[in-house]
Amino acid sequence: MKKMALVSTLTLLLPTIAAAQARTNAGPRQDARASETNVQATVPFLNAVHRSGQMEIALANMAETQGKDARVKEYAQMLANDHRQAAQDLMKIAQAKSVTLVDDPGVSPMDAIIRLQMLKGHAFDVAFVDQMVRDHEAAIREFQQASAGSDADVKAFAARVLPVLQKHLQAAQNLKKVI
Repeated sequence: MKKMALVSTLTLLLPTIAAAQARTNAGPRQDARASETNVQATVPFLNAVHRSGQMEIALANMAETQGKDARVKEYAQMLANDHRQAAQDLMKIAQAKSVTLVDDPGVSPMDAIIRLQMLKGHAFDVAFVDQMVRDHEAAIREFQQASAGSDADVKAFAARVLPVLQKHLQAAQNLKKVI
């Protein structure tokens, strides 16, 4: 009698146990797929940040040699230092997510570099500062979107770097008024 009650109970519970087991086993696979989808969604942002950071460092280096105004050169040094730090942080995120960042700057950034390479002195300073205003306005929009995204690492990175970009924009706008 006890055996029959036990068999009946097990028979009733077996489908429930099997369903729970299936949910438990499916969980990690679904989490892995969701995580991979999440990483793939962040790749364009990570690459855009990588490319724009490289360009900012290249332009800042140009400003130190081709610029005239000491304030522009000081601003360029701040840009280079801050963007190098952001690049290091970005590389850590990319490595943790097994993402290979693309080094190709693209056509538009190369146009800015080529255009600025032809300038010297005050003309360079003015064009450089104008470029920094445009670049940082665009970067701030991208970082604001990323800081509201679903990837925790990218959100934290964007939230950490966004105030630095805002500082760069403010400094460029202030320079634009005085040079």
